[in-house]
Amino acid sequence: MKSAILIGNGFTSQLISNYSSFYMMSRIKDLLPEIHYLMNELFDKFRKKIDVIEYTSIAAGVCGMMTCGQISLYRPITDIIFNEDLKKHIVSILNNYGFKECDKLYDDYFKDYGLIFETQNESISNVESALKVVSLFMRINKFSDDNYAELKKQSDLICYNNGCCEIEHIEKSNNRVLQSYFSQFDDIFTTNYDLLLDSMFFLVKKE
Repeated sequence: MKSAILIGNGFTSQLISNYSSFYMMSRIKDLLPEIHYLMNELFDKFRKKIDVIEYTSIAAGVCGMMTCGQISLYRPITDIIFNEDLKKHIVSILNNYGFKECDKLYDDYFKDYGLIFETQNESISNVESALKVVSLFMRINKFSDDNYAELKKQSDLICYNNGCCEIEHIEKSNNRVLQSYFSQFDDIFTTNYDLLLDSMFFLVKKE
């Protein structure tokens, strides 16, 4: 029987410390201090500590039916519901800032893009959220296209760690352990293109 493994986004950051969100945001702060300060200052008004951000709602009804002969399988309707008080707070702040279509912006940026979780942090926690916050505030001209382009440029450089993202950039003691572990799988799937894995198996083939 063949075996496979799926590697998530956090794999490289567990092995190369420069891939941690804390390090990346520290670099953004050093390289782009004005943008870093302003995006946190603007987003700060959305912050509101709550106990529960989301919960699962189960309703009566059927969201799917699979029939095989006389056998039917029914499943209840489920949905993820976000904290209504927090939503009202966010929409109110959007209105106060002068945004248009605030309910849609809440759905797009806070619900779908995940910025609702940043409302529980003391500062913007990762590069992806930083880009989303700047994109949001570009709509009311708090940031320019050049600001976004510069943040995107520096983020790309930081995310690729200036090219230091291969097997040779982790502690040598981990190399053999990783090679031995992953060699037992027939297929390896990743959520991102992963140079660390590529270089690991290239090294194995060379040897």
